[in-house]
Amino acid sequence: EGSVRLGLGSDNTQISSLMYNRALSDNLAIRFAGERVYTDGQLENEFNGDKDEDRNDHINGRIKLLFQNSEDFSALLTIGQDKVEQGDDRVCGKNTTKEGTFSCDQGNDFKAFRDERGVLHQRVNYQTLKLEKELNDTWTLASITSHSTKDRTERSDADGMAPTNSGYDKAEELGIRTEYEEDSSISQEFRFTAENEILRTSFGYYYSQTKEERGYNFLLANPLDAYLPSFYQTTSLLVGPYPNGVSDTVLQTQYSDEGSAREATNHALFAELDWKLSEATTALFGLRYENEKNRNTAGVTATNINQAQMDAINTQAGVYFNAATNALSYYPANFAELTAEQQADAAAAAQAQADAAFAQYTPFLVAGGADISGGAGNIVFPNGSLNNILNVLASSSSNTSQKDNVNNVLLPKIGIQHQFSDDIGAGYVITRGYRSGGISLNPINTTQPTVEYDPEFVTNHELSLRTQWLDQRLTANANVYYMEWEDQQVQVIGGNIYDRYITNAGSSTLKGLEVDINFRGDSGLRLFANAGISKTRYEDFTTGGKDYSGNQFQYTPERTAAAGIGFDQGMGFNSYLIANHTGEMYLDNDNENKVAGFTLTNLRFGYAADVWKVNGYINNLFDKRATAYEYSYDAYTPDPNFVLYADYVRMVPKRSFGLVAQYDF
Repeated sequence: EGSVRLGLGSDNTQISSLMYNRALSDNLAIRFAGERVYTDGQLENEFNGDKDEDRNDHINGRIKLLFQNSEDFSALLTIGQDKVEQGDDRVCGKNTTKEGTFSCDQGNDFKAFRDERGVLHQRVNYQTLKLEKELNDTWTLASITSHSTKDRTERSDADGMAPTNSGYDKAEELGIRTEYEEDSSISQEFRFTAENEILRTSFGYYYSQTKEERGYNFLLANPLDAYLPSFYQTTSLLVGPYPNGVSDTVLQTQYSDEGSAREATNHALFAELDWKLSEATTALFGLRYENEKNRNTAGVTATNINQAQMDAINTQAGVYFNAATNALSYYPANFAELTAEQQADAAAAAQAQADAAFAQYTPFLVAGGADISGGAGNIVFPNGSLNNILNVLASSSSNTSQKDNVNNVLLPKIGIQHQFSDDIGAGYVITRGYRSGGISLNPINTTQPTVEYDPEFVTNHELSLRTQWLDQRLTANANVYYMEWEDQQVQVIGGNIYDRYITNAGSSTLKGLEVDINFRGDSGLRLFANAGISKTRYEDFTTGGKDYSGNQFQYTPERTAAAGIGFDQGMGFNSYLIANHTGEMYLDNDNENKVAGFTLTNLRFGYAADVWKVNGYINNLFDKRATAYEYSYDAYTPDPNFVLYADYVRMVPKRSFGLVAQYDF
């Protein structure tokens, strides 16, 4: 038997797939399956004219070989590959705008303006061999051997914009961010299963060995104000304006990842038991013991690369340090109007601030070769000192780290299911899970470039209700869940989108309700709806001097829902109208930035015959415009007219449509 599917759609969408299954002999069969889905995407690059900026080409294929020489033995070999090539789906944001060059507004929100073409390549190869042997009428032994490899490379525009729409006159020098990832894993599982009228059980042993390697290389540019507060303002007032404005005080740092890797070995013993206490009640038990050993290593090298530009402002830097360590800089503007006692107090406070600044900068000044023998406000700053200081700052971001973990954990499961009638049942299950710890490397944060995080544990309580009504034409199901986290692993974003690291929240919770209703009418009418409410909270979470306790999780909408109506009798015409709602969600742990909720409506229609069918689709039927993710650099620039980086914005895809035909043989 086999099947062929071909489709065309808007945005140059092309769909082609093939499945063929054939018996080679009485005990051997083979199956081939492959699919390619391609689209140009919807994003246009106004700078270079590319119409397929966010193109996506996805190809996957697999071969299955089944050997079955008797009723009690089978061997299934699966070999497959999955390949993806896709572009950059970031659109323009308000910071990519320079008057007279490019305008980004709601009517122009599927356009970008960057000088480099982003591309991601990913390939996954996998092989699985499953052997199954019936030992007797009760017991079955299964062996599952798996191996997989993954390699991924990504090239993207580090600043997300073109030189002509940046306030930085050397924007064309901002380089490309390249990332790579190479993973491999092998696993072996042996599982015994047995079933009779009262008990259903399985137990066995699992082993896996995995290795993950990641790295990156990118050029980050920041105004010196990011390292030396108010540098531009102070020096431009005391020394005079810079020829190119803030551009003359930008530091470029090249980050090269020496390689981060994770190697893990896992041994596990597991057992599950379903015990039928009565015709209506079943008790559920499970236990998994895991022994995991993993080694995490990471390293990065940071280099100050625009030293000639820094040498040009070395004199201004000397003036800055003298001003920053001079008590007169901290006198209030109305000092002359104060009483003698008030002046004495103000002078003492100003001197304390100057002394604190001098103590803060002393290590860097000494490293830069400055002469500080004259004390605060009288620093001699030789040529080359600024670069020497910046080199020290860069070296503080260069580091290597290693962390070994050994985890021995018991993960239990216990529950009960009860069938009140043939059409109504309920269950309650408690499970426990965990994820091991590791290292988070954050070279942008010079005060804490390496963060070690602990394993996280979660206990999940889930109550379920399953019901059928109207002669099983109406199904109504509901789930209530409550999850308690210990040391939840959370990604935190600091001063900018590159300043991110993983750390542990002391405790957090997630609780929610899910309801699903489905009605099948005799005449082909289909009605369905589902809704979810999810409440998340950091109960105890303090990091980086901030307290997030009481806040919601980032990227987690509290409300989701879907509803639809359709007509489908299996053969002939069919159609479905489906609406999906995603509620508003916070984009940060501070709960200060969020995107609004949105509802998308999709239409499906088609015709089915014995061996062929044609289906059409219109996604986002009403062409709803909404933002799925955004990040603004407004707070990261010393001058609102000065632009180094484009905002990061991702839009919900606009309306698209297509037809897909399938023939079965």
